[in-house]
Amino acid sequence: MPVDVTVVDGIPCTSLARTLLDLAEVVDRRGLERAIDRAEVLRLLDMRPVDDVIARANGRRGVALLRSVLGEHDPGSTITESELEELLLAICRTAGLPTPEVNVWVPVPGEQFKVDSLWRRERLIVETDGRDVHTTRRAFERDRERDQRLMLAGWRVVRFTWRQLTREPERVAATLRALLAQADAAA
Repeated sequence: MPVDVTVVDGIPCTSLARTLLDLAEVVDRRGLERAIDRAEVLRLLDMRPVDDVIARANGRRGVALLRSVLGEHDPGSTITESELEELLLAICRTAGLPTPEVNVWVPVPGEQFKVDSLWRRERLIVETDGRDVHTTRRAFERDRERDQRLMLAGWRVVRFTWRQLTREPERVAATLRALLAQADAAA
């Protein structure tokens, strides 16, 4: 339908609402959640056109998933910024571990740091490190200084690499389970 098409730089494209419905037919639940989260981060999500697309969907198989995800959607709850963060969430789900807060700001004296994953009650921060971002000398030094400042403020910081997350998910889960249990035992 013409209402489902927009033009970007002279190129016809499906609207965001129609794209979400199309995605709901070909990706899993988490993939659709990520697309909706990203649309919100970019301030593109408008529910009126989405509701309109759903109303006109005429039995398309993605409607149920789209309605379900939108019905449960908690803005900002698990907005990830990388595939590594997604891997960590998947490991937590598979291992039955509590879901961390994702990409949140943690105050320390004189500053705040945005952390990848946070278990607030347990005062545990997990950073997921890919080589693309963390291998320069400056980034390496900055990460260590940041970890030190967070630890001085009473947080425990652990870092997992791409290799660990992709090739050793059971060990990552066991490490997280032990760290979370240590916090419970200390409480």
